[in-house]
Amino acid sequence: MKAFMKKCPLVMVTIVIALVVAATSVVKSFVFPAAENKTQETHGNVSSSLPQSAASSLCAPSNVAGSSKTVSSAGSAVSHAQPKPGSSAQKRASGFKSSGKEYFSDALFVGDSLTEGFKDYGGIDNASYFCRVGLSIYQLFEHPKTDSSTGLTLEQTLRKKKYGKIYMLLGINEIGTGSTDYFVRHYSSAVTKIRFLQPDAVIYIQSILYVTPSKASGKSVFNNTNVRKRNSGLKTLADGKNIFYLNVDSAIDDGNGNMHEEYSGDGVHLKAKYYPLLSTYIEEHTV
Repeated sequence: MKAFMKKCPLVMVTIVIALVVAATSVVKSFVFPAAENKTQETHGNVSSSLPQSAASSLCAPSNVAGSSKTVSSAGSAVSHAQPKPGSSAQKRASGFKSSGKEYFSDALFVGDSLTEGFKDYGGIDNASYFCRVGLSIYQLFEHPKTDSSTGLTLEQTLRKKKYGKIYMLLGINEIGTGSTDYFVRHYSSAVTKIRFLQPDAVIYIQSILYVTPSKASGKSVFNNTNVRKRNSGLKTLADGKNIFYLNVDSAIDDGNGNMHEEYSGDGVHLKAKYYPLLSTYIEEHTV
């Protein structure tokens, strides 16, 4: 070997250089497989060369409500808006579907004057109704009141006929009475009683409707902070199997957590022409 190196020094130098270059290429391709072909793609001010977690956090500031950012397989940041309340994507995620008016032929709507207005102007005329002005959750079974039309109590109504769906819209009259826990506890007892009397019915708990900004102003107990607290409690009663919570407020929300001011004359009850907003929402959220 030494004799060969003396005779052919240039050949040996060439071989050594070639081996070093080859080894460097192998190490480089192993540690930085994409370094040779990477292109600099950017989204906003964020380079695609950033790790996914870094790019995601920089492109998704925590103060941007209602949106999230993910990173595509190419490394660029992509924005995905969260499903809006009542949207098709949200309905699918919640297991809801749209149905026609025939769905309500075996439905019973239970409630106060808001349900009376819904009965008269909502457009779901093939359903049954149990409603009374001023009705509260405490007057369903504990201190039973009768329906304005039939003169029957709710228990008598439920024993008389089998229903496939029962819709409940109660709570605005109770806002100034008792605590949220007290209200939800009694609401739960009423749902349990309805389940006992109608074991095969699907029960829909509708959110307490927002009031308008003018109604909620000042020191009124009828404000949307109180409504939201009680609605949060009502959500806990849904099991996603036989009992479902419906956020009907999304149909009348002005975008700031209130009922649209123009939707009501007194701040609580909907004007006749706006009740179909509720029926449309209900038709689009069935199981």
